[in-house]
Amino acid sequence: MPVEQTEIEVASDREPQLANSTKRLRRSPRGRKPQEEQLDPDMTTTTTLLTASTTSTQLPNVDPNQQKRKSSMAGATANQTQESTKPRTRASTKALDLQTSSEPPRKKLKLAASADDRNAVFTGKSNTEETHGYSVPRRTSLIVKFYIPTAVRPLFPSSSINTLRRAFQGTVVPNLAQSNEPSPLVSSPNTSQARTLQPSPVLSSLRSISQTKHTCDSKGKQRVTTKAKIVTPPVVDPRPNSWGQPEVWAESRSDLCAALPHYKTYQGAAYTLKGVVHAMLLDEDCGERSYMDENIVITRAGGGIGDNEDGKKEQTKDQDPRSAKIHSFTNNMDKEMPLQLILGSKNIHCPSKIPYRYCAMGPFHITYIWAEKIKGKVCFKYRIQKRNLSSKSWWAAKTSQPLPHAGPDTKIKAFSKECDDCHVTNKQVYQEGWICLNHACSSFWTLSGSAVPRELRFDVAFINELTVFDVWEPPHNMKPDLIDPNGEHSERIPVNKQGWGGIVCPHCGRCNARRHWDAWRCQTEGCSFIRSLPHKMVYLNDVNNGLLDTFHGHAIPADTIEDPKITLKVVKHGFFRMHSYCLSPGSTISHFLSNEPINATPGGANDVFYALQKVDIGLQRFPMKSAVVPGMLSAHFSSNFGMPYKYVVDVNSKGFKDAPPEILEAVRRCTWAGERTIQDGPFGGFNECLVVGYFTDGQMHYHDDGESTLGPTVASWSLGCPALMSVRMKMKYYSGFKDKNRTKYDPSLPILNGCFRPEARERLNELARTVNAETLNAAAIKAMKGIRSEAPPVLVMLLRHGDFMVMHGEDIQKYYEHALKPTDKLRFALTCRYVKPEMLDKGELWKGKINLDPAKKYDGDLKVYDDKMEERYGKRDLVMKDASATIEV
Repeated sequence: MPVEQTEIEVASDREPQLANSTKRLRRSPRGRKPQEEQLDPDMTTTTTLLTASTTSTQLPNVDPNQQKRKSSMAGATANQTQESTKPRTRASTKALDLQTSSEPPRKKLKLAASADDRNAVFTGKSNTEETHGYSVPRRTSLIVKFYIPTAVRPLFPSSSINTLRRAFQGTVVPNLAQSNEPSPLVSSPNTSQARTLQPSPVLSSLRSISQTKHTCDSKGKQRVTTKAKIVTPPVVDPRPNSWGQPEVWAESRSDLCAALPHYKTYQGAAYTLKGVVHAMLLDEDCGERSYMDENIVITRAGGGIGDNEDGKKEQTKDQDPRSAKIHSFTNNMDKEMPLQLILGSKNIHCPSKIPYRYCAMGPFHITYIWAEKIKGKVCFKYRIQKRNLSSKSWWAAKTSQPLPHAGPDTKIKAFSKECDDCHVTNKQVYQEGWICLNHACSSFWTLSGSAVPRELRFDVAFINELTVFDVWEPPHNMKPDLIDPNGEHSERIPVNKQGWGGIVCPHCGRCNARRHWDAWRCQTEGCSFIRSLPHKMVYLNDVNNGLLDTFHGHAIPADTIEDPKITLKVVKHGFFRMHSYCLSPGSTISHFLSNEPINATPGGANDVFYALQKVDIGLQRFPMKSAVVPGMLSAHFSSNFGMPYKYVVDVNSKGFKDAPPEILEAVRRCTWAGERTIQDGPFGGFNECLVVGYFTDGQMHYHDDGESTLGPTVASWSLGCPALMSVRMKMKYYSGFKDKNRTKYDPSLPILNGCFRPEARERLNELARTVNAETLNAAAIKAMKGIRSEAPPVLVMLLRHGDFMVMHGEDIQKYYEHALKPTDKLRFALTCRYVKPEMLDKGELWKGKINLDPAKKYDGDLKVYDDKMEERYGKRDLVMKDASATIEV
């Protein structure tokens, strides 16, 4: 089951108050460790991870037997209180007064919650042999992570999460079991009522397992960090099962957007293009007074939404009717253009259980748009009706009545009235009475001259009014057709943008992004559907921009130095032209420009480029670690050989013994490029090779290779279409601010060549010695006014087919980052690194062992240069001497 993570971080200097005003204290006998509680295997669906850093308070030394009797009496009092199950309030809860010693020792603490009480009862356990005292938490810092199944995430509203937060901050955890009565939004026996799901008592039975880590602070005092794992029982969705199953569904947003051509928004709800709404997602936040039944959906317009004090989404400012999105919805309604609706599993208004994370509902029409007020703010609402009224909706409740033989009643019409002030006709939306819904009217959102109550019921006729739409066909199929392998130009699709898009499985209906280089594979367990297309060989003439970039002598560089402080050193080695750029002391980027005679040698760039199109090396797209949308796949395919390497995505690594000859040749040639670059010390070689493949429009955004497990040198071999590699300074070093909003200036950051206003930063650093942080930040914001939102590139290189690029120096990964964007349809990059073996698991070290034949050591194809010079000048001996040396130009 998909799991979503919600993280809360709280800190408290108070003791956690107890629900029953009693703390049960127990101690372990001398020399005996307390028994760890075992987790019940059926209670692992919903998990809460709790990390607590505690400072214990020692009770005064007392007689152990006397204290044992007191502890037993406290336990009995707790049991009596639990049996009474009387509701408790925060006011009636009192903290336990403790007498503290002047030097409280650090001790192990175990937090647990009683399985018999729905309110949390924390139990402190001492595990020290040096004292007979007892420990309870005095100072607590908590980081709480909730792992909740996506399907039941709506059952955990913000109020429940805030309740837990208050509990850990020292407030009582109330009983989370609330009434399951349906929300009184519609009062009609003929229509389905909107339902508001309530959480089950998630704290009804808790188990915890704690681990303690002993460390020392700067003064040598012992610190204890306790990690407790609290497991709660799964939450049950009280809604009935659905009438049927969706024809199209997805388990991630990236799969949904990749497979459906009519929905390409990864974060918003509505997908609009050129003033038309093509599709809309109905997920967690549909606004107040939202509604859904078998045929009708009522939801709010986007915009003007923010977080309140409890972290819950709500309307914080008026919506503008002139906004592009509201205009697009109005355009759909006026021209009767349907849109596709997609139902998310976090939607709490659906009348049935939602089987998958995202489910296609089919085509709908917008039938009415109006304005109302929510918490004093103008908000626009949409009434959306299902297009096909002759079939039962799959999201209808299993317990609902089947469709009547005569079909739905389309004669019911909502009451309409013209406003006396603005003379605009509006329908009666709510049962309480007719309301003017024109936001520009002086009588807007008033009920008979009085304020409109917050609790409203939808009018029965307004809900039951149905319109027949049978004139226009929907512009998009809910299930897109698969690409015909025998169709025209199908052999060109595998490397085009469409080729690394997604498909809808014809067997199970699941949306699947393309994860594998060779084919589409359905991700549903038990579904064996695979879709592959004939792959026509892509030749270099198709990706190399004709003959203009094919050189038979020394290549002409097309690099651009954007920062004039970058120094350039040009070196010739045979037919290779090497441009070495020094960004800062100890940080260099070397570009080895190849040419056609080098690329055409046996085993050279041409042969490897064609071989990689034929051999299966396991190229895949993996989820990115820091993606804004969870599960977002990378825009490139990758496969790793040698030592394990984790960069922006986690890539499975294969040993060099399983690598094809093309990978070993890449390591051999990158090793030569690394040796030619490093002049300030010995070169240790490479033990890892990452292969990255790009289709049309594939790219790699700004990142660095500064992982602590890597050596200071990175070498890459480019094959296929040219690519632009941009290098820029990281934003905090460029700006001098340590935060993204650029409000906190950091004088400790170095002033590098190419940073923004270096003279102003020097003056700010002098000012930092005499003023406080607040004054310094204000001065920095004023002095650095006009800074860009992103640092500009300092160097742009055009990497052509056969070129090498070598980055050397640890500081280059610390201060700079780089991005790469191919210019055409197919490209491979084979990048080699040195991964420190001492930083890896010993069981992985065998993967990095590589034995390269010394007889095949690459020398930069000096013989090719020698043969060409002999052919041209007829002086082999002189030319050999010239070609064997590196000559600075």
